[in-house]
Amino acid sequence: MNKGKILIIDDSPTVIAISQHVLEEAQYIVVTAINGSQGLAKARNQKPNLIILDIILPDLDGYKILELLKGDPQTSAIPVVVYTSLGSGTFSEIALERGAAGFLSKPFKEEDLIKTVERYIKIK
Repeated sequence: MNKGKILIIDDSPTVIAISQHVLEEAQYIVVTAINGSQGLAKARNQKPNLIILDIILPDLDGYKILELLKGDPQTSAIPVVVYTSLGSGTFSEIALERGAAGFLSKPFKEEDLIKTVERYIKIK
């Protein structure tokens, strides 16, 4: 039995592979995107229960993606957890101001990823 669908938007194949493995082991369905444009399209098409979004991406930064997700009726209700290696502080404040549900610093512990997902995922 799956616990919901999670979209990971990150340009690091390593981060995607680790996150995907951890989340699939915890019975989540994982969809991935390697840039913002692909992530926006998959958010609209796949209708995930939660999005995990990196801030630094090659095409659109995570803040812009967050604005677009929250401004689109198809995706505005999906909770978004922002994660980045830039640290917390200003970056997390900006993300929360723009509609992020939560923030996770990279590198993260597997249990922190699971706890964060469990806190914010909404299954309809």
